[in-house]
Amino acid sequence: MRKIIKIVTILMLLGSFKASSEDAPTPSGSASIQAEIKVSIGDTFGIFKRINPAHYNIQYPDFYMLETEVTNAMFKEYLAATGKRKDDTDVLEIVSSKRATTTVSAIYSIQDKSAIWHDNKYPQGQDNRPVVMITFLDAQAFCKWLSETHPELGLFRLPTWNEWMIAAYGSNRRYPWGDKWDRNLAHTYYGYWGTEWNWHTEEVKSRPDGRTPEGLYGMLGNVSEYIAEKDSTSKDYLNPGSRWMGGAFNSGCTEYSDVPHPPRKDYWGYSHSAVNRDDSIGFRIILDTKKDMSLLKRARVFAQNNKSWMIKPAPEKSTAETKTDK
Repeated sequence: MRKIIKIVTILMLLGSFKASSEDAPTPSGSASIQAEIKVSIGDTFGIFKRINPAHYNIQYPDFYMLETEVTNAMFKEYLAATGKRKDDTDVLEIVSSKRATTTVSAIYSIQDKSAIWHDNKYPQGQDNRPVVMITFLDAQAFCKWLSETHPELGLFRLPTWNEWMIAAYGSNRRYPWGDKWDRNLAHTYYGYWGTEWNWHTEEVKSRPDGRTPEGLYGMLGNVSEYIAEKDSTSKDYLNPGSRWMGGAFNSGCTEYSDVPHPPRKDYWGYSHSAVNRDDSIGFRIILDTKKDMSLLKRARVFAQNNKSWMIKPAPEKSTAETKTDK
């Protein structure tokens, strides 16, 4: 097993929040204390940004979130330390032979064949792209390994719905960066047409102007991200085991609008199988320094409309069925 050198540096940075006028942090003054924790991940590292919900008048404990999605390089360190392997050629074979399924039992999708791993190796030059073709269980296993590597820091895990939404939108931002839509700030194909779009992931820090006030990259677009809980937003859609948030490079609806529904207010998310492997789904993680497991069952801190384009309302019951129910 590769020797893992633990380097943990806590940096306190003084900086201004660049939030929207409606969702600016509440403390007086133009500057706020912003904390980050640098955590070794094998021979590489990740920066975890402090999220302070009190800045937005939200009653929820502070937590730290990885500033980017987990990258290929980070996931490679996990594989090297645990002896596990990753190879996506089996999914490529399924998709190529048109045996792919989109049922709740499994979902396999590859739009960018250049992104898949072969024989435990990711494509050359893609160190800083988000790792994809990851199942929900893979993401949980990564968190478990990192928690065991750094027990002195706390618990590393997938974010809850509350944590992901607060980190992405504060209390009322329309988009992660503010209130005005700009297609250049998110790696989705909203506002693009036909061959104008690049159907693949990009490096995790490619769009710095799309960061949140706390400095999180890519909270909208590039890859969708697993969260720790199932989907309770809509009772009308399947809920077979896991959920992603945030949309990906292949998210868009240009035939209807060049501007998406503001994802803070309107449902953006999707339920699917926990063994899903898709080249548009990855994950990012949080660090809970207090290991507070009750947060996994905390009620939602604000409401969200159910206006997803993929949700179909439940069919109305006939008069006969209604009488039978009574």
